[in-house]
Amino acid sequence: MITKFTPLVKYRKREVEKVESHLLSLNAMITKQKQKVKSIKDKINSTVLPKSGAINLLKEVNDMMIFQKIDQNKKYAKLLELQDEKRSINDKLHSANIDYEKAKYLDTQEIQKKLKIMKQKDENELNEVSIMLYNNKSVS
Repeated sequence: MITKFTPLVKYRKREVEKVESHLLSLNAMITKQKQKVKSIKDKINSTVLPKSGAINLLKEVNDMMIFQKIDQNKKYAKLLELQDEKRSINDKLHSANIDYEKAKYLDTQEIQKKLKIMKQKDENELNEVSIMLYNNKSVS
């Protein structure tokens, strides 16, 4: 049954689905970013520092580790940024769900009102028919 709130319910439902979709893609991005951070961390941990050798080699390995740590810090900062965005999207999802539930409740209440009116109308019509039948029997 369609009420004046039905379009609002559909809109709110689409809004919730859109936020959920964004949250899913954000979760995928967070997972990917965590893997990148872990990969760089493993790479740094697996790097073997030479114990002896040319100073240029030592300096090159040291520079490489510094760049890897800088890259790791950038990736970790991006991960934190994505997690903050996830918290924000979760808040949006929560409020979108509340709005959807409110609209759905109003729609349900409107439907119940219409059904009550229809039921009352049907009862009145049945009463009229029964009165007509009774009057017809009385006349006969």
